[in-house]
Amino acid sequence: MRIKVFCIIFLLLPAMVCAQENYNLRHREMERALNSLKPKRRSILLESKKFFRQANRQRIIEETLRNIAIEISLDYFLARGDQIFEVVDSIGRKISRLHYSQKGNMFIFNAEIRLHPRFSVGGSYGSSRFRHTVSTDTDWLPALLPDIYNESNSSCKPAVDNFNIKLYYRLLDLKDISASDDIKEYLRIKTFDKFSLDIFTGYQHQKGRYRTTDLVDTVENWTRVTDGAIAGEDSFYKIRYQGPCLGFRGSALFNNWISTRLSFAYTWLDTKAYGWWNLRNYSFWEKGQNGRGLDFNLEILLHLTQHWFFGTGYNYRYFKQEKMTESGLEEGVRYTDLDIIRNANHKLYGPAFKLGCIW
Repeated sequence: MRIKVFCIIFLLLPAMVCAQENYNLRHREMERALNSLKPKRRSILLESKKFFRQANRQRIIEETLRNIAIEISLDYFLARGDQIFEVVDSIGRKISRLHYSQKGNMFIFNAEIRLHPRFSVGGSYGSSRFRHTVSTDTDWLPALLPDIYNESNSSCKPAVDNFNIKLYYRLLDLKDISASDDIKEYLRIKTFDKFSLDIFTGYQHQKGRYRTTDLVDTVENWTRVTDGAIAGEDSFYKIRYQGPCLGFRGSALFNNWISTRLSFAYTWLDTKAYGWWNLRNYSFWEKGQNGRGLDFNLEILLHLTQHWFFGTGYNYRYFKQEKMTESGLEEGVRYTDLDIIRNANHKLYGPAFKLGCIW
């Protein structure tokens, strides 16, 4: 019996040991094989991730480039209008009014870039080339008589510069056929091709400068006179309007070659002004808040080619500052923050011609 057990152990034990060693060997070989594959697998995964990242980046770049649109244009604005402000006494009666006429042209450079189907950024800068006009300074003494007490005219050289920057959001864009067809059916316009509606916010700034020379009195002590020009009686007035704006812009394309644009903006204004009268050795500073501005623009454009367009339109701008305080220095006497300035208003309007390109 013992011999049988010994023989079984003697025969089976080496086989069991060999089997265990073979298993361990196979396991180690498999691990080595898998470990040898891991760097390759890792490299393959890294390469594939890199490839997909590059492909995704390339796709994003191509899509962004497809969405980018740049529009540049130049307006020739045949403008006319006026700048005024009034002075009141301590009980609110008008005692003086300054009026500066404006007439001539402005060149306005416009640029807009669309980086996303919904968003674009644009701005404009305009500078005037106004002719010499006539300014009028009118005074009253309402405590004595309601008629004009004194009045004088001067040769005036006006100048206006303005700029704005705006962020547009495309609220409505009817480019697809079904939407366009619905709008065409509703409006009963058969040639309507595209329509878009943008809302925008931004910032607006305008500066006016009015220099006067050769003063001529036309009324003295309630009496009409015909005096000659007084040499050396010069003065100037500078006024600046600025503030945030909010508005909308709509555009429509007809027959793929003619389009219309309509825009409207409302501006919340802060106003500052500075003047100097050498007739009285008089300097003054004015400031006001809570003013308001209105901008209206209408354009009709002819698309000459895929990229170039030409058109005409009408511009209207009105800035109103109802109240301002004034500080000044007259003949060595200083005063501060008197609530005496009313209706420091500016108006500019007229037709305009536009040439531009889109790519």
